[in-house]
Formats: sequence, structure tokens, C-alpha cells
Amino acid sequence: MANAPTPKLDEIASDLRKSRDDSLAALQVAIDRVEHEIATTDQVGPFLKRLADRDDALVNEAAALRAAATEAVLALPEVMQAATALTSVSQRIQKVAQRLPAAKDVLATTAATLSLGQQFVDLIVNAQKKSS
Repeated sequence: MANAPTPKLDEIASDLRKSRDDSLAALQVAIDRVEHEIATTDQVGPFLKRLADRDDALVNEAAALRAAATEAVLALPEVMQAATALTSVSQRIQKVAQRLPAAKDVLATTAATLSLGQQFVDLIVNAQKKSS
């Protein structure tokens, strides 16, 4: 049993999975809000294009997060060391996503969600590079 994970490592791994899942859920809230805005807007032209571009960026960021935060990557010691920072970003993205249903400026609020999603992915990628 010398190779059995310690309870602390199991807890960190669980926290990382929760942070990943919560961040993905927050990005999905942003995607849903933008897609709702696209479906209900009576504006055309640049505003609609910006909404469509934002939707694409959010969908791509969610895919990048899924690709970066695989179970194998989350188990890397370097990624586990970044758990506190990842949890912090995850909490911030959730708070922004909670504001989305009532947001007056969907583009600005989803920009913050997108930025935090990018920070989450960057933290994982940079921690993973340290393991190489």
C-alpha cells in the first residue's frame, strides 16, 4: 500500500475536479445567456456579430478547459500545487456567472467569464509545463 494516495491528495484531486466542473458549468451559463440573447435580439449587424463571436469564444474556451483539465493532468503534482489558485479562479468565474441572468450588458459580463476561463486553462497549462 506504499503507493496508495494519501487522504490529502485525494481531497486535493476532488477539489480540482470540482473546480473544473464548476468552471465548466459557469462557462455553460455564459454560453446559454449569449445564445438566448442571440435568439431574442431584434438588433442586427455589429451587435449580433459580436454576440455570435462571443458565443464561439465561450464554446471554444469550454472545449479548451475540458481538454486541459483531464483526470491525468489534474493528478500531476505540479497541477495539484496550483489547486489554491485554480479554486480561486473557479470561485470568481462562478460569481460572475451568477450575475448573468440579470446582466444588462451581456457582452461585458460574458467577457469577464471568458477571461476567467482563460485564466483557469492558463494555470493548468503552465503547471503542466513545469512537469515536463
